[in-house]
Amino acid sequence: MSKTTKILLIEDHPLSQKIFQKAIEDLNLEESQIDVRTALRAQDAIEIIQGGFRPHVVFLDWKLGPETGKDFLGWVRTEHFPRWVRYLSIYVLSSSSSKADLESALSAPMANAYFVKPAKIADLTEIVEISLRFGENTQQV
Repeated sequence: MSKTTKILLIEDHPLSQKIFQKAIEDLNLEESQIDVRTALRAQDAIEIIQGGFRPHVVFLDWKLGPETGKDFLGWVRTEHFPRWVRYLSIYVLSSSSSKADLESALSAPMANAYFVKPAKIADLTEIVEISLRFGENTQQV
């Protein structure tokens, strides 16, 4: 029986979404299918989660349109979300390598790591594989 790795990508640039999806599709995860959902805005991502999608890992663009990655992180920490959401693996992707953005992202609640785009495929593979392994436990919370 194959497992399904669920990934939520929050990215406001359609071309970046396509590049990311292609990279994820090219991953060679043993006995696992990949279900990638994309959102252009933080609010869209919240609606996807509220609609019942339970991702193992979230890749979050730090500089979205009117909202920011920090807004999304703040929203998912509220009590309005099921407890399992608080345990999500969330990785920030940003085109900015500024120290201020890095510190802001990592000081925000729930950001696990910060990657400057373009992220290395090997890093994405490792993140997805680890999140799948440990995410099975948090999906039950």
